[in-house]
Amino acid sequence: MSHTFSGVVPQTRGEETIWFDQCQKGRLSILKCLECESYSFYPTSVCRSCSSRSVELIDADGRGVVHTFSWVYRAPPGFETSVPYNITIVELIEGVKLMSRVVCDEETLKCGLEVQVSFAKITPDFQVPVFVPIDQP
Repeated sequence: MSHTFSGVVPQTRGEETIWFDQCQKGRLSILKCLECESYSFYPTSVCRSCSSRSVELIDADGRGVVHTFSWVYRAPPGFETSVPYNITIVELIEGVKLMSRVVCDEETLKCGLEVQVSFAKITPDFQVPVFVPIDQP
């Protein structure tokens, strides 16, 4: 299932560029430390747990649960055609949390909802990870 949303394409720089490049390939990436084996998100060059520089970007499983969320009814510039939409913190099965959106109606979204990553086009050339309930095709 493909999704399309209005939005703003970020100007990427530094370490985030690789992460957004992976998103354009349909891959949700997280950081794994090769020393302490912890996972983290947002990708950086140093492990947040042990400060090791032995880190690598890996593909996340893509499944997680809704940790918390909020619905937006008054959109900022660039998002006017998307209201209402949600801003959701998803905890991936690897234990890291990231901010995204869950593609569902207001009645479906709740804390603890199991979700799976999908991708939404912001422009024909740029996509971002979103999540869908696991029981939804």
